[in-house]
Amino acid sequence: MFEYDASTTYVGSYTGGVLFRFNPQTRSAKKLIELRDVYNQSRPIAWAYAGNRVVAGTIPEYGHTGGALAFLNPANDADIKVVSGPVPGQSVLGLVGEGDIVYGTTGIKGGYGAPDDTKPAHVFAWDVKAGETSLETGTDGRGGDQQSNTCSWRTLCEHE
Repeated sequence: MFEYDASTTYVGSYTGGVLFRFNPQTRSAKKLIELRDVYNQSRPIAWAYAGNRVVAGTIPEYGHTGGALAFLNPANDADIKVVSGPVPGQSVLGLVGEGDIVYGTTGIKGGYGAPDDTKPAHVFAWDVKAGETSLETGTDGRGGDQQSNTCSWRTLCEHE
């Protein structure tokens, strides 16, 4: 869930990876996109704001690997871009935005029943305006969660 302003909160549902715009003042919701069928995503778990876009990071559908980034335009509900696999084979578990860059952390686990990625968890930086990764680096496990093989923000700071 991501509060954009007093009248707009973005919500993601599991299952189906459905993204909604919710107005808490009127208690109304508008379905924006379902990520399951086209993008094989089921769990919007991370949210940020960067490059004048609300960004959702996802975990894939059962049996699939590789998360996605969904870019939502608060000024135009129809202007949605989805990027599959910003770090191939890994789920997007954490996001934070600064200017035009959204920084992310990943995990090696995909959807239930999918094989774990063999590469270590990553940190990445996605340039929203350019539409590409400006930083991607694997971790050595320091600062991460050994049990779930995720990457922490401490690891990102150590690489900058």
